[in-house]
Amino acid sequence: MLFIMEPTSNFAVAWNPGTFGHMLWVITGIEKYNKIIKDTKNADSHSESVHVENIRRIHPYDHTKIKEDHMTIKPYFANTDLKFLCLYMQYIKRKKHGDAFTDFNGNLVELVRMYWNMEEPMCDKSYNINMSNFLDDTPKFIKALQGFFGTGTLKPETIKFIEQKKSLNMPLYDKFKKNVIDTVTCLKQNRAKDISNLDQFELGLVLCDFLHLRNKEAMFFCREYDGKTLINTTDITKYVRIN
Repeated sequence: MLFIMEPTSNFAVAWNPGTFGHMLWVITGIEKYNKIIKDTKNADSHSESVHVENIRRIHPYDHTKIKEDHMTIKPYFANTDLKFLCLYMQYIKRKKHGDAFTDFNGNLVELVRMYWNMEEPMCDKSYNINMSNFLDDTPKFIKALQGFFGTGTLKPETIKFIEQKKSLNMPLYDKFKKNVIDTVTCLKQNRAKDISNLDQFELGLVLCDFLHLRNKEAMFFCREYDGKTLINTTDITKYVRIN
């Protein structure tokens, strides 16, 4: 369901789930409207964002809802290895609230059919900010925010919030790199790797990434996979036609 709140300002955040849109919403509130956020203890920013009411939100992203007279910021991941980090973050963070991916029943074929061709669009009406830098090059991320806000520096309170959020998200990011990115790399290099420790959702993201935008191979997997437990990358290659 599309969620739009009309603002009392000309700032807006447009984002798809799992791309740190709530965090950008709070950052804008701190930086431009002097919102006070106490020390945060959660990797997500849902609890803090309820205190920021005067910024327009477009969630999930809808290009037709962007107003050109608003300063809109939209997150994306430039690093192609992170194309499915948004789904992973949403799965991990919202699972505890019982309102996202809780109906995932472990069906890898359904997940591949749904996300094998997922792409995050850029927006010609927004300031597209690379969230890869939030995790891998925070000074560059902060510099990009300065460009959006038109300021030489960010407030100390804003920087503190960013650093707290990065610290809270790094364990999740490190796990994603180990369980998803490294496994996809092994598949691409035809190297064996034990994947018995991956949960079904992580395994599904591995498949979505490995088969990304490869329609014939993705559909071949969906037809051929018989539901057997996958405990090594070599088990996956049995169900993937390599051209």
